[in-house]
Amino acid sequence: LSSNAELINCKVRKIIKTSKGDLWFATESSGAFLFSSIQKILLQFKHDPGNTNSMSSNWINDIIQWDQNTVWFATKGGLSIFSNNSQKFKRIKHDPDNLYSLSDNDLKCFMRDHTGSVWVGTSGGAINIYNRSNLNFTKISEVTNTGFGLNNAATSAILKENDQSIWVGTSGGGLNYL
Repeated sequence: LSSNAELINCKVRKIIKTSKGDLWFATESSGAFLFSSIQKILLQFKHDPGNTNSMSSNWINDIIQWDQNTVWFATKGGLSIFSNNSQKFKRIKHDPDNLYSLSDNDLKCFMRDHTGSVWVGTSGGAINIYNRSNLNFTKISEVTNTGFGLNNAATSAILKENDQSIWVGTSGGGLNYL
């Protein structure tokens, strides 16, 4: 790892170790790096505008392992889903014509709840919760007249408590308890 100048000199925003023992590094502008624990090699994955099977953006804020073969990346250009089987990315972005798409493409953080659903914090679209059963997103936005929601749409952190309650940190609105 220390021989890769780009990895050593970039801003690393997140590191995860997968269940297979591989290490993923999310960077601020150099994409993602994967260190294979079996092959002992370092691979770099970057955004390529001409390749729809590449990352959505080189700026990655968070990583979460979805299952044994899939890793999710929260990028400034949407959700990038990496398949270990195909070694390719699938890009998921906001679609203004689809109420159940991501609400924003600038993704900040992930959190998995007790049901296995993944919560996605965004820069200006509040929170999106991925529904596995129907393959779409439900949103928690700023407070509406029903009284449920966030005090600010810029979500920066999400944490699940042992009792399944959720803490949400926002940029400009402080802390929310759901």
